[in-house]
Amino acid sequence: MLPRERRATVQDLLTGRSGVYHPAASPTGLEVLLPERGTVEPGTEFHYTAWDANALGTIYELKTGRRVFDAVAQALAEPLGFQDFDPARQRLLGRPEISRHLAHHLFLSGRDLARIGLLVLEGGRGLVPREWLDQSLTPYAKNHGYQWWLPRLPQGQAFMSIGNFGQFLLGVPDRNLVVVHRVAVPEELAIARNAGADVAIQGLTRSQFTEVGQLIMRSDWA
Repeated sequence: MLPRERRATVQDLLTGRSGVYHPAASPTGLEVLLPERGTVEPGTEFHYTAWDANALGTIYELKTGRRVFDAVAQALAEPLGFQDFDPARQRLLGRPEISRHLAHHLFLSGRDLARIGLLVLEGGRGLVPREWLDQSLTPYAKNHGYQWWLPRLPQGQAFMSIGNFGQFLLGVPDRNLVVVHRVAVPEELAIARNAGADVAIQGLTRSQFTEVGQLIMRSDWA
């Protein structure tokens, strides 16, 4: 870590403004050209990088002494009644020779992913503090909150989560609507990609998924 990079806070990582442009151990498919390392002061500019999200996982586990996957199982899957959650399927993937911060890959069904969207729509249900949700859904830069994408739609502010290989979750509070797009990805392909193999799986792009959400919201039954 460079001296300037060491000044990054947890909130800087949450909002995509860490100023740390170290290569990520695990690719996401959303990679963009980043500034040169050490040229951006933490907290000043938004640039999406998977390194931020991966480092947050490491920080969580060091600070709490609890594995991320165990926290998901106990704090979300069990109280929300996930129907398909399998702790054995969740994977810590990435190339440690690139970065010590590996990626926590969640393999969730469409209906279980939708339950997370409903949790946010319903203000956390006492499982997540409402104050935290309000902070996490506040746009800090480039329509990005605490690891949420926050597109502005004609129906109001929405929240979106984007996963590997074209997995999407869209929530529109003003319409009480959750939309999920899921691509069935064989685990061996996800593992191979994170090991450096050139793996392509066709799914919707972010703009295509947003358009699908717009079509649903304009329909009579939405």
